[in-house]
Amino acid sequence: DDGSLPGCAVLKLSDGRKRSMSLWVEFITASGYLSARKMRSRFQTLVAQACDKCAYRDSVKMIADTTEVKLRIRERYIVQITPSFKCGGIWPRSAGHWPLPQIPWPHPNLVVETKTEGCDLLSKECAAMQGKQSAM
Repeated sequence: DDGSLPGCAVLKLSDGRKRSMSLWVEFITASGYLSARKMRSRFQTLVAQACDKCAYRDSVKMIADTTEVKLRIRERYIVQITPSFKCGGIWPRSAGHWPLPQIPWPHPNLVVETKTEGCDLLSKECAAMQGKQSAM
């Protein structure tokens, strides 16, 4: 957490230096991409450990029947925590089809502004892919 985004830990992708990537090697696929599934699994483990060790462990319980990170608080509330990664100035290839050329919305200036701002990548399970092997 470098403080640049309040409440967020910031992953800075390296320029090829092995030392900085070594911390993330367990989350890299054979193709060289970050694996959302692996990140979500590790995140779930860390949150479960934090719940077990915290002073509120009697009030906060992890919901274990999902790959998402969900907490039950005081048997009354359910909170879902989804890790995300801010990618400033980067537009993912998987979103290259946006916007659709046959649709006149959004205005081209808004498209440029949006793509320049970047995106947030979420590590969230796709409902259509539940229970299937997938790199999504």
